[in-house]
Amino acid sequence: MTMQMTTRPEPSFFILTPTFNRAARLAVSIESVRNQSYENWQLFILDDGSQDATPELLARFEDDSRIHSWRFERNQGVNPARNRLLAEILDRGDPGFVVILDDDDQLEKDALTLIAKAARANPREKWLIANCHLLNGDCVSQLRDGYRHLCYVQDHKLGDALTGDVAHIFHTSIIGENRFIECFRNSEEWWFYAGLAVKSKMFALDMHAKTVEYLEDGLTLRQPNKGRGIEIYARKLERFDPFLSRSQRASLETRLARHLIRGGQFKSGLRQFWNAFRHWPFEHRIYSYGIEMLVRSLWTSNQESAEYATRKRY
Repeated sequence: MTMQMTTRPEPSFFILTPTFNRAARLAVSIESVRNQSYENWQLFILDDGSQDATPELLARFEDDSRIHSWRFERNQGVNPARNRLLAEILDRGDPGFVVILDDDDQLEKDALTLIAKAARANPREKWLIANCHLLNGDCVSQLRDGYRHLCYVQDHKLGDALTGDVAHIFHTSIIGENRFIECFRNSEEWWFYAGLAVKSKMFALDMHAKTVEYLEDGLTLRQPNKGRGIEIYARKLERFDPFLSRSQRASLETRLARHLIRGGQFKSGLRQFWNAFRHWPFEHRIYSYGIEMLVRSLWTSNQESAEYATRKRY
C-alpha cells in the first residue's frame, strides 16, 4: 500500500492598485509586481480619471494577461476605486489573498513568496500583516514583542500593540459585503478593516513586504478629511462598537464631545461628555478637554463682552 502525499495548493494573490496622475510612480509599482519571484498573482488597477500619461502606460501592459485595468472618466476618489476593484476580484469567484498596493508603494521582490509560505504554514489565518519600510530602510511598522494575533481595533487603532502602517493581506473569504466607506472619498480605511475584524484577527508576519513613500500630495500628509472630526468619531463609535471596552468607548466619546463643542454644538457635546463619564469616569481626557472647553468658553465670552462694550461706546 502506497501513501499518497497531499500538498496544499499555492495561494493566489490579487493585488489592488488605484491610481491618479502618478504615471511615473505607477510604472515602478507595476514593475515591483512583475518582478516577483512568486508567479501566481494578478494585478488589478483602476485609473481614477488621470490626466497624465497613465492611460498610455497601462496600454503597454495590454498583452500581459495577469494585469487588468479599468478607468473612471471622472475622478471619484480612492475609496470608490478600491471598491470597484474589490467587486471585479470577487466577481471572478476565485479564492485567494487580496494585497493593497498604493501607486506610490513597491513590493519587495520575494514578498509574495514569503507570504505564500506563511499562508501554507498557517492555513487557518485569513488576515496577514507584514512590515512596511521607507526608501531609506527605516521600518514604519512597530509591533510589541510577544504579539502575533492582534485585534485591528483594540490592538492597533485604539491600542499600542501595533503602531504605524502595515501591509494588509486578507483572504477573499472574509470580505463579504464589507467595502471601503464612500462618504469619504479618500482615507478612513479603518472602516473597511474594522469590518474585516468582525470575522478575523490579524496574524503578524516578521517580514518586510513593501516599501512606502509619503508624498506631499499623498493622503497621509494631506489629511484630506481634516475638519470632519464630528462625522469621523461618530462613525468610529458605530463601527468599533463590537470591540470597545468601557474605557475605549469613553475615550472615543470624549473626542467626539470635543469636536462637537468646537463645532458649536454645545449641548450635544455636553451629552457626549456625560456619556463618557458614565462609561469610564477615569478617562483623563474628560477632565483635560473639559478644562480646555471651559477656558475657550470664558475667552469667547470675554471677547464678545469687549466687542459689545466697544460698539456701545461708539
